Parts: sequence; structure tokens; C-alpha cells
Amino acid sequence: MSSTLILEGQSTQKVEIEKRIGQNEFPGRSLHAVEPITENARSIKYYLEVTNNDTSYEIKLKYFDRKLSIEFNSNNTLQDIEELNSFEEIPVQTQNAITNHFDNAFERYKIVRIQKQYLPTGNVHAAFGSLARNKLNQFNTNWEIVVSTKSPKGKLAKYEFLFSNDGAMLRKQIIKGNPDDIILY
Repeated sequence: MSSTLILEGQSTQKVEIEKRIGQNEFPGRSLHAVEPITENARSIKYYLEVTNNDTSYEIKLKYFDRKLSIEFNSNNTLQDIEELNSFEEIPVQTQNAITNHFDNAFERYKIVRIQKQYLPTGNVHAAFGSLARNKLNQFNTNWEIVVSTKSPKGKLAKYEFLFSNDGAMLRKQIIKGNPDDIILY
């Protein structure tokens, strides 16, 4: 399975291609680093991502009741861990800041996907150990949210936002391609 996602920031365009690969194609050092998680995981899938000229590797899995995505760059450095979440799992104060931002920016919007982004603050092995023990204080956190929108002029678009844990917008990228026309009818 392969998918293409084109994102555009304020002045740059980002093209992301994701391709499913076998475990034997995933870098060994990165595989070794995630062993505290994968030994208790289900539905493990491996991906190669190419974003512009950067290559990264991603593991998507179910860890107990959590859907996780773990991404490494081509040098085996942990980029982030993302967990699929619902809007209700975001702290209320952060929910309010995000909702206010969307209400002010768009005539209509629908949240398509929410992921909590964990950024390690120290040693990678300690970070995975903390994740395995469900002690997440080893991480800084953000919220990555994809929304389908309708502008006042009726234009449909899809955006990816990154918000800090306190609700400050850190990044906004427009997803180029075919927005989901059905979502906002």
C-alpha cells in the first residue's frame, strides 16, 4: 500500500509518500530500540516515508488499547511517537483554544484525525521504557489535528495543524490533493 500526501506551509510545499515495507527492510537499530513496545504489540506494520528529499521509517501498531505510530529518521534517530486520540482526550483548556481557533478561521470544519505527539526529551531507550510502563513524563507533547474545512466562499480544503499542549498553534499546512468533498455537504 502506498499513499501520497502533499502539504503546503506558508511558503513551502511538502510532498510525503508513504509505502508499506517488510520488517526486514526496517533499520535494525530502530527495530531494536522499539523492542520494549513491540514485544507486547499487535498489528505491527512497517512503512518507508519520503518527505521531499528526507527519508524516514515508521512503525504503526496497537499497544494494548493504544494505536501508536513511531517514526525514525534515516539515521535511526527517534523523531516522534504519535497516538491516535479523540477530541475528548485533549485537556479542556486546550480543547477551548483549538475550537476558538477553528471557529475564527473557518465557516465550517470537521476534525478528521487527532494524534497526540510525544517528543522524547532524553535517552531513546529510557523513553521507550517510560512508554512501556505508561509513564509519559519523559516526553513533551503536542496535538496534530487534520481538519476538513469550508471557507466563507465555499472553498473546501484540508489542513494539518500542530498545537502545543496548551493550545498554541505551532504549524498549519494545507493538504493539497482531493479534499473530502463529502464531509462538508
